[in-house]
Amino acid sequence: MKIRILSWLLHHANRKYHNPEFYAIKNRILKYHSQHICYDIQFIGGKKCYSCGGTGIHVYYSEYTGKPYDQDICWNCYNGWYKHPVWNILARVQFGKYTFHQPWQRVYVRPNKDWGSLIEGYIDHNESKYSDFAATILFLLYEKGYLKRWYKSAGMGFALHWWLPRNWLNNAIHLIKHGPKIPLSRLKRRFEDIPIQNYNTCYESDNLPF
Repeated sequence: MKIRILSWLLHHANRKYHNPEFYAIKNRILKYHSQHICYDIQFIGGKKCYSCGGTGIHVYYSEYTGKPYDQDICWNCYNGWYKHPVWNILARVQFGKYTFHQPWQRVYVRPNKDWGSLIEGYIDHNESKYSDFAATILFLLYEKGYLKRWYKSAGMGFALHWWLPRNWLNNAIHLIKHGPKIPLSRLKRRFEDIPIQNYNTCYESDNLPF
């Protein structure tokens, strides 16, 4: 029962959260509860340097003739690559009825060994409606001082749709931190200070503003 609940929470939280705090919890859970299946290879394509066009050589052109007159090593890249192609060897693990990937090794030459299936690009996860709930439970269980960290980041701004239940807690914390003054009054004054523009201005054909 514990494994079923914990794997369900981790699966749904993993579909949305990618911050270091969550990965620390994920690694801790999978280290003690998961079983290794195999390895997969994730290929991340590189990016050619825009300055030198991928040649690694920067060419100087004359501003008068437009012809090249000198060249030098490109100062913006290394050997024509702004970002090198990379192969990430990922360990595929089983936790409950869900599978997860854990980074194992990063190489810049395609591995010759048949590690498993090839994953092109980044792995996209569609957010689940249970993601926030699942992540909150995991943070409360595994991160010491989570409530203190959460309180620091909560209430940073006042949600204008204050009548929606999802904004009540955020706005309450905002008022506790910044006082009872509701920011809507400042927003109202800000709009009152904006001068009214005359949109009936006529332009001659030779003086159109575009």
